[in-house]
Amino acid sequence: MKKLLATLAVVSAVAVASSAFAGIVGTKHDLSQQNAAAGGYRQANVNSTQVCVFCHTPHNSAKTKALWNRKGATLDNAFKLYTSGIMMEGSAADSWFQGTTKGQFSTKSTSLLCMTCHDGVTTMAGATLNNQPYGLTSTDTAAYNSGTGVISGPANLGTDLTNDHPVNIDYDKAATTVNTARPGSLALRDATGKVGGVLPFQNGIMECSSCHNVHDNTIAPFLRASISGSTLCLKCHLK
Repeated sequence: MKKLLATLAVVSAVAVASSAFAGIVGTKHDLSQQNAAAGGYRQANVNSTQVCVFCHTPHNSAKTKALWNRKGATLDNAFKLYTSGIMMEGSAADSWFQGTTKGQFSTKSTSLLCMTCHDGVTTMAGATLNNQPYGLTSTDTAAYNSGTGVISGPANLGTDLTNDHPVNIDYDKAATTVNTARPGSLALRDATGKVGGVLPFQNGIMECSSCHNVHDNTIAPFLRASISGSTLCLKCHLK
């Protein structure tokens, strides 16, 4: 019986892992040769069928968070974030932003990982730090390392994010400000409204991953809830 249970546990774990992996394959986050959906992002990846390596590495990662394997977007002051009068009120310590610099990323921000593709500067090919995609020939490797293709279309957010939804903000601090100091201005759910995990936050900080699940494109583009009827917006905003 014990052996049977152990076998079932292994099978279950493999099934879960396979399910998570399948969430990326075939989406625009799949940069491997096998994925036609990635279009020009497959530049020079002609013989690679790996999927994870374009973002993750088991050794010598750029950041301990997510074992990140991509270059770029390492400076918090390279980006300008959305701000408003209410967000900028008070001292740096009172601002919504994680860290002490208003309107800029904290170096701890997980959204900086997203920007290693979506900054519109870092190339899709040749941007891995180490463990180049397995299967590249010497010719492929040269082309890969000299890749010039960058992300295109609406996914190219650039480094000026002042026209994008704010991220790297302390959600509870924001809710307190808008619901107490400025009642009704944004009407954010308070901590009680978030019980049960309405949306995921990184230690209380709202990041790109709060609204997007990079490994699951069931609701495109990688959304955690449908935008039909503004469902995703209403996860935070009470309107």
